[in-house]
Amino acid sequence: MPSNIKQVIIYRFLQNNQGTYGALWMDGLPLCSTYELPWRNNQRRTSCIPKGDYLADLIQSPKNGIVYELQKVKGRSGVQLHIGNCEPDTLGCILLGKGHGVVNKDGAMMTGVVDSVRAFKEFMMLLKGDKKIGVRIVAADPEIK
Repeated sequence: MPSNIKQVIIYRFLQNNQGTYGALWMDGLPLCSTYELPWRNNQRRTSCIPKGDYLADLIQSPKNGIVYELQKVKGRSGVQLHIGNCEPDTLGCILLGKGHGVVNKDGAMMTGVVDSVRAFKEFMMLLKGDKKIGVRIVAADPEIK
């Protein structure tokens, strides 16, 4: 990872059939919670991505606005860090929130992250429009993909 770019670390700490839950750290401090899809063998649009180190570019997404999009994710494209709360809001992307919890999505109760808009705004403000960042994804337990 180039030393001249800001790096964030996503620590995955729980993975089950409802999702992958973690915390995003920046500058050695926890910033927000993360929600991803469960591990489904890195299948496009239905799985979280493999752990590892990625570069992410600041882009204008037609669907999600200004976001960071991870580059060179094996077998995948369009993996972004963006606003959303639960599984229907992500197609293999990483959602940011101010905590984990149960959310009401169109009348169905689902686990995910809460207060996503505020978390995402704080994340973007701290990055100050950096054109490129590093994203390291690690897990607290080797069983977590």
